[in-house]
Amino acid sequence: MLRDIVETSRFHVNKQTYKLLEEIETIVTTVFEKGSRAKAMKRLRVPHRDDKLGAWTAFKLGIMMGTAIVLFAVLAVSGQINPNEAKWRVIVRFFRGPAVLNLDNLAHHHLWNISAVLGVTWAISLVLFLHSSNVGIPAYVSPFALLCVQLVFLCNPLPCLYWSSRKWLWKILLRIFTAPFHRVSFADFWMADQLSSLAALTLDYQFMFCFFLTDLPAPYEVEQ
Repeated sequence: MLRDIVETSRFHVNKQTYKLLEEIETIVTTVFEKGSRAKAMKRLRVPHRDDKLGAWTAFKLGIMMGTAIVLFAVLAVSGQINPNEAKWRVIVRFFRGPAVLNLDNLAHHHLWNISAVLGVTWAISLVLFLHSSNVGIPAYVSPFALLCVQLVFLCNPLPCLYWSSRKWLWKILLRIFTAPFHRVSFADFWMADQLSSLAALTLDYQFMFCFFLTDLPAPYEVEQ
């Protein structure tokens, strides 16, 4: 019934939107890319019309999202059981920066997938940090391991785990840091604006590096 309503709705039967899309694609192909439609589609980042969510991708996304919900519920309960202000100040400094990991240039379902995977990794690390004395793992192993996992993921040169997006991210970051020497594009401005709004998180990374190098306390003494 819902499908019948959608298929007869104006936004579905109206072809003006598709006409505008075709005109934009034609203009970019002829004016900016000298007739190369493949380059024009790459510039516009237009997905294939038949690009659909695969069953395996949907399954992974469901598993990761379900696991993330359970872990976040565990974190909420842990915060109510152990409302130690000193410990939570440390938690914020350690886990605020790694919680934000930019990885763009992906389809929407891939963005959800990688966000769920990284969210599960982040939540597991935080749970281990909170309950380090119970599981017998030194408290500061989990945030250090989380930082190492993210660095390995971003710097991995192998063509796997969204290699094209990692390459795109490093390319944009390199263009931002060398901006005075070449033309700056919209993607450079966009990423630089994101980094400017996340300036406080760079202080968290600085805190983590300095802490692990110079000021590491006893294995289970979180309040220090």
